[in-house]
Amino acid sequence: MISKLQNIFSRSLLFKFFKNDFLIQKDIQRSDQSSTGLYNSFIYYVLLYKQFFSIQKINYHKTQIDFVFFCSDETQLKNQLPVIKLLINKSYNVTLITNKKRILELANSNNIETCYLSTNLLLKGNYFLIKTLESQISKIVKYNKNLKWIIIGNDLRWDDRIICKAFQNKGIRTAVINHGLNLISERLQYMICDFYFAWSSSEKNRIIQSGYMKENILVSGSPALDTIIFSEKFEEQSAIDCFIEQYIGKEKDIILVTFSGPGGMISEINHKECIQKIESEFNLLTQHNFVPVVKLHPKDKIDHYKEFIEKKGGIVIPKNNPSLNSNIYPWLKRAFALISGPSGSIVDCMLLDKPAIYLDVQKEGIQIDFIKNKIIPAISDDLSLFEILQNLKNDKNLYRLQIEKQTAYLETIFRRPDGHSASRIVELLIS
Repeated sequence: MISKLQNIFSRSLLFKFFKNDFLIQKDIQRSDQSSTGLYNSFIYYVLLYKQFFSIQKINYHKTQIDFVFFCSDETQLKNQLPVIKLLINKSYNVTLITNKKRILELANSNNIETCYLSTNLLLKGNYFLIKTLESQISKIVKYNKNLKWIIIGNDLRWDDRIICKAFQNKGIRTAVINHGLNLISERLQYMICDFYFAWSSSEKNRIIQSGYMKENILVSGSPALDTIIFSEKFEEQSAIDCFIEQYIGKEKDIILVTFSGPGGMISEINHKECIQKIESEFNLLTQHNFVPVVKLHPKDKIDHYKEFIEKKGGIVIPKNNPSLNSNIYPWLKRAFALISGPSGSIVDCMLLDKPAIYLDVQKEGIQIDFIKNKIIPAISDDLSLFEILQNLKNDKNLYRLQIEKQTAYLETIFRRPDGHSASRIVELLIS
């Protein structure tokens, strides 16, 4: 009874706080319906209440902050870092807020001023903790009169969205730098940021069709892509090479597997069946020199691959080893091909001119343009993973044609890279 009353009370407060936010309200309802959701016990709230003081306070008087960035995902950071560095080079003071310790480590290694938030504060959706966060943001705004913008990674996610709304409530302009493919078009109508930096004209048009004002979108290009093409060098990484030599074998054809994990577009059952599909062909693949190697997405879990590891002897790159797991590009460089579902890693694969293969047993992402337009092959009942890989390996003309299709597709989703994506973003932010 206490749990139900607590449930109703907290839910009503959250609905009041997000009274005009239908995306958040839908998420609250979905979480509330789950027996393991956000609001299932009084003790849970007592524990969360202790998180009140888990916000690392900014030294408000140390500097006058000009720009705040919020980052909850490493892919977001790849697009934010070039912009942050350029602002710092122009003598602006920047602070990056994050609720992920890995992001904190990466930001600190780049000498960026940081502020750490408890993950529970944002992801658990507790009303009282959100109000505590608002209090902290009020202090940031109060003591930093020069604060111009808060730049976030994705205003369609709980954590980024709460930060975005809290700063908007204090009169600070908000912006999103795109960090990946906007695959779920129907969610675009819920965008709340004041400004959006898009990768391409086609992306801009798609967002405008959802009802977002075209005056508030700039086709900047991708800062991360510029970094890859114009500055990032893929030096031989000894840790990865040692791992390959010890556990895989240098002569093997690595098939990199990068599912995003359940959530968003992909259901739990679909994710499970995709893994089982690879398991079903595992022996045939390894007999022909193909070795599936799983690189975990931040929201994927090694527990999902228990049978893949224990029964098949499958390889999962250790998630807690930054020298092996922090960057997908050195792995793609060493791989023969990539297998993934509706994920931005498919675009990463295309950027390095490696063949991408789509796996989606329940066909939950078939409306994605690179599947709908048959840019990359899709594993199906009629076409097995082994057959696709063997055909690509044995038919050089087929391999070349797939790379050409992927390259042509990239030109539709990216502004042609010129090394100035971050400069375009900074120019608008400081204008």
